[in-house]
Amino acid sequence: MEFFCLCFQAVKETVHPRQLDVQSLNHTAQELTKDSPSEQASPIREDMGQVNIKWENLLDTITDRKVGSLTWLSIVLDRMVESLTWLKLSWIE
Repeated sequence: MEFFCLCFQAVKETVHPRQLDVQSLNHTAQELTKDSPSEQASPIREDMGQVNIKWENLLDTITDRKVGSLTWLSIVLDRMVESLTWLKLSWIE
């Protein structure tokens, strides 16, 4: 279990600072497009839309993997408890 916690902590420490970069990039794009003509602003908005979609997909994937790993770990721990209970009862008989 500690291994999973360390892995997800490493991912969090790597990804979380990038959230600030994405927010800064969005802010910069808004500033650039605020007073720009539509034909100049449109490609920037489209590119930022793609960046934001990819960022959200990354965050969703991380969350899905974390949930999947925790679910798997829970199943393994339940089976270990069942096995230990069975061993304990087997030794008593």
